[in-house]
Amino acid sequence: MQAIAIIELAKKGWVESIPNQTRAWAVLVHQLLALTLQFGGISPERCWGQLSVVPDFSGITHSEFEILIKHMIQTEVQSSIQLETDRALWWTFAGGQVNHTLKYGLQFHHDWKIISDNFKLKIEGDSVGYATLSLAIAQMSTPTFWEAPATQRFILSQLPEYRLSKFQRALPEVYSLEMVSNYLLDIPGVIKFLNLNKLE
Repeated sequence: MQAIAIIELAKKGWVESIPNQTRAWAVLVHQLLALTLQFGGISPERCWGQLSVVPDFSGITHSEFEILIKHMIQTEVQSSIQLETDRALWWTFAGGQVNHTLKYGLQFHHDWKIISDNFKLKIEGDSVGYATLSLAIAQMSTPTFWEAPATQRFILSQLPEYRLSKFQRALPEVYSLEMVSNYLLDIPGVIKFLNLNKLE
């Protein structure tokens, strides 16, 4: 009913048209970062080939695109880790499953308070610094870390009590935790992400 009402209002001119955007700079930067993460590095020419055909970027010229690329490289878009006085922000843009997995991996060795979302991890704690984060990230880059029984036990003990199925309560706890783990975590994705995005 609501869809029909909106269509009828649109026919009568009561619904405003959405203005076309042809110079969506913030979206372009986001797409450049996403392509770089997806391929572990990508040439500007390949990016331009994929993005210049998108209507939202059709008003951006090739020379403006090159200026943007040079600026991003020159400023290095800073480090993916931003240190503040009482916390660190790690901008991964890696998605919820990878970031949740990173959260539990970082908490294995450190008593840090970590909040993760699809874009970043907010890390708070006394020992948070570039050196401790870099070391923890290096340790998490190997399958050995994730396969260790102590790591697996710790992660399973930290998982929230999500109810993903009405039949989940009929399962033994270990199988219920497996369901939550499969929903929240992506260990192969984390290993791939960390090895494609090594900190300098």
